[in-house]
Amino acid sequence: MVAHILVIENEERVSEAICDHLADQGYRCTSASTAEEARLVLSRFQIDLLIVGSELPEGADGIELAHEARASGLAAMMIAPSSSVAIAEEGIPVLVKPLRLDQLLETVEALLGSSARSPKTV
Repeated sequence: MVAHILVIENEERVSEAICDHLADQGYRCTSASTAEEARLVLSRFQIDLLIVGSELPEGADGIELAHEARASGLAAMMIAPSSSVAIAEEGIPVLVKPLRLDQLLETVEALLGSSARSPKTV
């Protein structure tokens, strides 16, 4: 079964780059730009991993959303504009912008396992 990843990020270009890269690697990816959109996606689809931006619009807190996900049994990781000791101390993996796509993939595979993506077709 192919893992379904939800990217919650307020910067559209960052979200698109992440989803494009993950799709190229065989994952299913959906994006949301607000916590409200993310909760709607979560209510409609089986999601395996959340990639959450630390800064979301409308006063939403990405850390809070990541904690909600983990409390419900979902894997979660954060992307942030700078290294955050507070997030790391919570045990949530954090990638710092600008993202390195190789690091992103390594972290996703560590959280989900490499068998969670569809095999590449040639």
